[in-house]
Amino acid sequence: MRRIGRLVVVVLVLGISGVQAPPLAIARVNPPCPAEDRFCSERAGAAHSGGSLGLWARDDGTLGAPAAAPVASTPRAPTCSYEPVPEDFDRSKRLAGDPSVPMAAIHYTRDCGEGEYYLWYVPGTSDPLEDPTVAALIEEAIGRVEPPAPQLVTAPPLGTPILTGFPMYLAVDDSAYTPATGQVTAGQFTVTATLEPVETSFDPGDQHDPRTCPGPGSRWNPGDRPGPDDCTHTYTHTPQHLHGQDVGDTYPLTARIHYHATYTVEGPILAGTYDLGTLEGPATTLDVPVTERRAVRTNS
Repeated sequence: MRRIGRLVVVVLVLGISGVQAPPLAIARVNPPCPAEDRFCSERAGAAHSGGSLGLWARDDGTLGAPAAAPVASTPRAPTCSYEPVPEDFDRSKRLAGDPSVPMAAIHYTRDCGEGEYYLWYVPGTSDPLEDPTVAALIEEAIGRVEPPAPQLVTAPPLGTPILTGFPMYLAVDDSAYTPATGQVTAGQFTVTATLEPVETSFDPGDQHDPRTCPGPGSRWNPGDRPGPDDCTHTYTHTPQHLHGQDVGDTYPLTARIHYHATYTVEGPILAGTYDLGTLEGPATTLDVPVTERRAVRTNS
């Protein structure tokens, strides 16, 4: 699970394993094409092993570059241009000369100021992070995604002492449980990063495992009785009973929304939607007072 918050996380795209990398892996630099052959084969992610996307969390909960390097107000300008291969491009000849080129490959030219290169990619397989222009825009778009910190909604309501042995309903506000997007357009490309909420985790702070619930959790309505599918937690001991008399009378209750993260590339190459897996959003923690339910015996 990757976390958006105060932690540094590294997302490895398309299931590619590796160690923590710089913010973006730039495509390999090819030597100049031989004069007799202007076709240079670059596997744009079809079988590469080094592409990875580093995502840093800023203190304000947004996702992207490190806090010391905030996202620019305008997108960085692409330095490369992309065009279809010329009409006289003989694909069959190129395949015969380089058997590693898949039959499904789409050929194009890229010019980054050092001459024109003939390249290829495979739709649905190649990694956009292998291309320097697209990689920079992906980083820019992800840096503009700002998932909100959720607000806790409980029953009994926050601020009311919770009795041990009684279930507490757990949910987050609807305004936080919404998709978050970031988009950047520059040159021939538009990249949109999207976080879609899928579930919410609640850590009760009493040494029980966090409870992960589908959607935003469960709201209590008058007349409801808690069932096995409801998102609730029951405190069984007071903080003093669990930790000793020197602690306070509250537990830290933490809520965090989990997102399915994707980014979409629109442009002359590598168009499509790519999966980043599941990310955890920023956390909200509040103190919940817990008191023990006691029976009072009287003599009449």
